[in-house]
Amino acid sequence: MSEWKSSLARRPERDSGEEECDMAIPNPKPRRAEARDLKLFSHLEGWPTWPFLPVIRHRKGGDFDCGVMFDAMRVCEQSGWSATVFLINLFELPPKLDEFFKVPKEVYDNAEEVGAAGWVVD
Repeated sequence: MSEWKSSLARRPERDSGEEECDMAIPNPKPRRAEARDLKLFSHLEGWPTWPFLPVIRHRKGGDFDCGVMFDAMRVCEQSGWSATVFLINLFELPPKLDEFFKVPKEVYDNAEEVGAAGWVVD
C-alpha cells in the first residue's frame, strides 16, 4: 500500500451551512459520549486532524486507552471502517497504510456503539 501523503488530497469539504464544531479544552475527568462526540464520529468534515480522529476511553483507576478513527473511504477507498477504533496513539502511527491496518482495533456497527463502548473525542 502507499504512503499516507499520496492519499490525503481527498479531504472532505466542510458544508458551509453546518456549524463548526469547536474542540473543548481537554477534561481529564472521565465522561460519557455526548451528542458532540457522536456527531464527530460520523461527520468526518469536522475532524480537526483529518483523516484521523483521536479518541480516548477512560478506565477505572484513572488510566485511559488511546485510539483513532480513520477515514478509510476517502483516503484509500476502503469501506467498512467508519465505526472502527484503531488502538493506537495519533503520534505513534506507522508510516504505511498496510502497517496501520494491522494495528489492533475494535469494530462497531455505528457511531452510537462507539460511544456506548466508552470512546469520546480527545
